[in-house]
Amino acid sequence: MSDNIRELADTSYRSESYDEAYDYYSRLLEENPDDAEAWVRKGVSAAWKSSLDDDRFKELYVSLEKAEEKGQDIEDADISGRIVGAAEDYIDEIYAFFDEKIEDKRKEAMGTGTLESVKRENVKTEGFVQGGKLASEWLKAFKAMKYACELHPSTKRCRKSIREIDKLRAHSDEFKEYLTQNNDAAGLHKEIMSIREELLETARDIDPEFKPEKVETGGGTSSGGCYIATATVGYEQHPMLFTLRRFRDEHLLTNPLGRAFVSTYYATAPYLARVIERSELLRSLSMRLVVKPLYHFASHLDSDR
Repeated sequence: MSDNIRELADTSYRSESYDEAYDYYSRLLEENPDDAEAWVRKGVSAAWKSSLDDDRFKELYVSLEKAEEKGQDIEDADISGRIVGAAEDYIDEIYAFFDEKIEDKRKEAMGTGTLESVKRENVKTEGFVQGGKLASEWLKAFKAMKYACELHPSTKRCRKSIREIDKLRAHSDEFKEYLTQNNDAAGLHKEIMSIREELLETARDIDPEFKPEKVETGGGTSSGGCYIATATVGYEQHPMLFTLRRFRDEHLLTNPLGRAFVSTYYATAPYLARVIERSELLRSLSMRLVVKPLYHFASHLDSDR
């Protein structure tokens, strides 16, 4: 019986079906609490089950500590990579929650006759409030990333983690610098930047020439041009846009066919973006049919780097 459960557990884990994997490894540990590998995989699966209502990173740390006590080598590249992936998934959920609140505020102002400048200010203020409230959630994800990079140092994982921190800093700047100016985030900005410095040191211990990717925060070729995506998400420093810009710069602009597509897009997209921006229905359709699918495709390419 336990052999069957083990096979189901390992298959679920390899296929990244973490809900099922968590349940199977829990059953294995009920039968044998000394199963060190099951402790590791249950912990990693727990991290992937995290949500804003129930973050499971503490369970990850405790489970891996248990595994190490029982003789398991946890300084493993696969474990480290899966933890970074879980943290990235958690960060995506934070931004999705943030965007939902911003969209609700934007809808409140539609059709009220309020000046556009006042509407934009109300949205910025809502972002400032929500960003302060959510800062502690981003910090949890960054701590998990740092932990992963300590388990098995890698410039790739350090670069990803630093990039996420820099994307958050740009996001904060878009909404009245909530990381530094909102009392709800007091003290957390310093801790986040400390994690960034530690990640940078870890990467440079491996490669003294290591340089983190530059996250554009306005102006220049790399920060502009995603007209339809920007109109859809509502603001220039949305984290999805950084991924889409990188996809454009590193994949489309590096070959003749891609450059031709980008040139055609730039000629037609500004008009389409203005139309989309004014319609809640078109923004919703664009998000579901264009922006999200392309973002997931670009993210998949990035995960293989």
